Amino acid sequence: MRTIGIDPGLASGAIAYIQNGRPVEWMVLPRLGKKEHLDWSSIGAWIQDRGPVDLAVLEKVSSRPGEGVRSVFNFGGAFHGLQATLQLLGVPYTLATPQAWKKVVLAGLDTEAKDSSVAYVRKRWPSVDLRPTPRSRKDSDNLADAICIAAYAASQLTPIP
Repeated sequence: MRTIGIDPGLASGAIAYIQNGRPVEWMVLPRLGKKEHLDWSSIGAWIQDRGPVDLAVLEKVSSRPGEGVRSVFNFGGAFHGLQATLQLLGVPYTLATPQAWKKVVLAGLDTEAKDSSVAYVRKRWPSVDLRPTPRSRKDSDNLADAICIAAYAASQLTPIP
């Protein structure tokens, strides 16, 4: 079984690929120059290089009060661009709110804590390195979220053990 999870954050979004219940690859969403522009070609190639995908889950997000018009516009563009990329590649996908995937994957953890996905990934897959780059000192909760979303995708096909 092959699943993909996508945390669509524009400045710090991430994508993860799980095969047969184990995270295989993950990365921060690549950008072109300015942070407002995701590298769609690289994202599409990354997804295609994984081979056939059984299910992808894109986190369903929305704007929050107090966010600027420009940032909301750019964020929405990234979200819909990721949807379009999945559609163009013929990848079956669904949307899941943070509340939905956290209820399934992070059951029993404090899902309001920002680092709950990091704690889950560290416990379930201790060998997974959640640093965005080898020089990073801190684990990325966005990478952990993407892995958890991919685990949620797998749970939609078979229940989590």
